[in-house]
Amino acid sequence: EKKHFPGLFSTVDWIEASDSRPLLFVCVPGETGIVMLDISDPMNNPRIIAETQIRCRRRGWADYRLIDFQRGDRWITTIVDPSDFGNLLYYYDTTDVTGWVYIGQLHANWENARDGLGQVRNVDP
Repeated sequence: EKKHFPGLFSTVDWIEASDSRPLLFVCVPGETGIVMLDISDPMNNPRIIAETQIRCRRRGWADYRLIDFQRGDRWITTIVDPSDFGNLLYYYDTTDVTGWVYIGQLHANWENARDGLGQVRNVDP
């Protein structure tokens, strides 16, 4: 059976599901930025639960675009170089998925100033 969900979005640059929560992160080109969907029932009720103004695009060499993990009672989402400006990791508290809180950024330049985040993945210590 074919499923069609008009109104979610028309074109995307990248899509990645969280490894830890039933969430789908979508890079919508243009003014929208990164959109978060609840995919707890993906075949029947995918729904947008948050829209951010985090600019993103599909260029670059990163295979993975986000790291989503829990620390204590907080959820942290790391966006891997969303605008391909050169090995930047942006950290957000996404415990409240409708109100992302910027924590900070890290310039991962220990191997190269601009390239080298292609295989960044979440590893739980």
